[in-house]
Order: sequence, then C-alpha cells, then structure tokens
Amino acid sequence: MRLQIGEMVMFHNYMLLDLAKEKLGWTAERELNDMIRSSWKWEQNLRNESKNGL
Repeated sequence: MRLQIGEMVMFHNYMLLDLAKEKLGWTAERELNDMIRSSWKWEQNLRNESKNGL
C-alpha cells in the first residue's frame, strides 16, 4: 500500500499524540481549528499593539 504525503503526516501526528499521552499523560484540550483561530487572534493583537505603540 502506498501512502500519500498528507496521509503520512496525519499518521505521524496521531503517533505523536499517542506518544505524548503514553509518556507524559498529556492530551489536547482543543481542536486544531480552535488553536489556529486563537493563534491568529493573538498575532493580530500583537500587530495592533505594535501599531499603537503599546
């Protein structure tokens, strides 16, 4: 069976999540889209503060 690049990346990410749970007892609390949205909001706040001299 031949895997596509996207499938390999997804498989790798799931393996990392399993390893984090097994070794560290850590699990993600948010979905990827929520994390991206939060990161973008943070970046926009930084840019606005920089423009306003804060």
